[in-house]
Amino acid sequence: MNRKSWSSAKPGPIRLGDKTPSNPADIPQSKIHAVPKAALEEGILQLLASAAEMQQRQDFDSALQLYEAAMDKVRAHGLNRKRLFTGTSKKPAPLNNRTPIQWCLHVGDIASAICLLGSPNTALAELRTTVTCERVGQILDAGADIEYRIGPMGRTLLLQEAAEGRHAGVRLALDRGASITVMDDNGDTALALALPYEKSQASLIVADLMKAGADVRSSDGQGQPLLKLAVAQGQPEVVAQVIKALSPLSAADWECMVNWAACLPAHGDKWSTRTCEVLRLLLNNGLDPNLCLQANGNVALLEVAVRRQSAGSEVLVADLLDHGAAPNLEAALHGGITQNIELILKRGNPLQSAQQQQIAAWITKLPLEPRNWSPRNLDTLNLLLDHGLDPSFCRPAAPHSPLIVCAAASGNLPLVQKLIALNAQLNAMDDNSDTALICAAKAGNRPIYDALKKAGVNDRVFFGMVTVWSNHQSRT
Repeated sequence: MNRKSWSSAKPGPIRLGDKTPSNPADIPQSKIHAVPKAALEEGILQLLASAAEMQQRQDFDSALQLYEAAMDKVRAHGLNRKRLFTGTSKKPAPLNNRTPIQWCLHVGDIASAICLLGSPNTALAELRTTVTCERVGQILDAGADIEYRIGPMGRTLLLQEAAEGRHAGVRLALDRGASITVMDDNGDTALALALPYEKSQASLIVADLMKAGADVRSSDGQGQPLLKLAVAQGQPEVVAQVIKALSPLSAADWECMVNWAACLPAHGDKWSTRTCEVLRLLLNNGLDPNLCLQANGNVALLEVAVRRQSAGSEVLVADLLDHGAAPNLEAALHGGITQNIELILKRGNPLQSAQQQQIAAWITKLPLEPRNWSPRNLDTLNLLLDHGLDPSFCRPAAPHSPLIVCAAASGNLPLVQKLIALNAQLNAMDDNSDTALICAAKAGNRPIYDALKKAGVNDRVFFGMVTVWSNHQSRT
């Protein structure tokens, strides 16, 4: 420069560096102001919003670059990644209705989702239940380890999908080479986790696992045989699969099944539908139909099954009888439903002498006053008459009332009409010399009185001058 500098100490050309300090520490430093956190977050949100717009345009490469830039900023400044990436409120469009992860899943941009989550393994753990198996496959293709522990108790993809009963996920894991022998922290394999699952896909999962080489003779993490686990908690279809795979059954297998059946509750209404179906399955595979329950050594399976009030109980009763269960008619009469009693009666038709004695014992224990008999008792009597009970039968205990007298005293017209049709002795008396006609007159039951009279019973007393009806009604 040839001009004089106003800042120069003496005239002459200006030389750059004339005043350069010999000590670098003396050089004045310009102050760098820290960027406020709010401004940083706002800038990152704009990056995320721009990435979402790129995804909407199907420009996934640009979106990925923007997401990577946003992630770099988050890591560099130690910001709260979760708050930025998971919330949707107070954010620029289009982030005001979807989070960045949701945008990635919405448009199928798995690469960007992996970028935001940090790694393929993390994406596998986070997205497994929210994306299709095809997307999970893309995550595996991106480098996720098939044996990475993604679930509780150290479960891999195969273990977690088996535990949750997701057949498609199990199939994917097997196709990708997942180990069939891998265990979780409890020592459970995929087969052990799948056996007790009670959803419709359980049998499909078990079939695939066994086809892949799962050892059905192994134990679960508690050391229990898998057969025991299946029988106690598995679907009937699964139990059938396990039994078939174990065939021929060993003595230990049989002990497992017998112990389960013998430990069932002594109250049939506590048996679930699954329990009954498994029992039927075991009967078809050779379980003793006369097995007694440990809760009460005198009660056989059939006695408990007969007393079940649940719909469909007759199916199990029929199976037990078909496999040779010895019926206890008296026990059935005391607590069984009429459908199950009828199944037993059909097996013993005509009634045997032992069954006649059981019926007599049951009738003896009915309330002394027939008017106190329940509708079930009366229905059961109708059923017994249909299967051969003597219509002129008398109660073995005092007052030794004939059935026709009991029926009239109970006020049950259909039962009286049935006894009339079966040619019961209509004039039979109890120990008090009461006939059915007298019982009807005492009770003021005109329909039964007229039915007996129509059947030929003479209602005249005192040399034919007074009817039984008028005689007893005059006393009331």
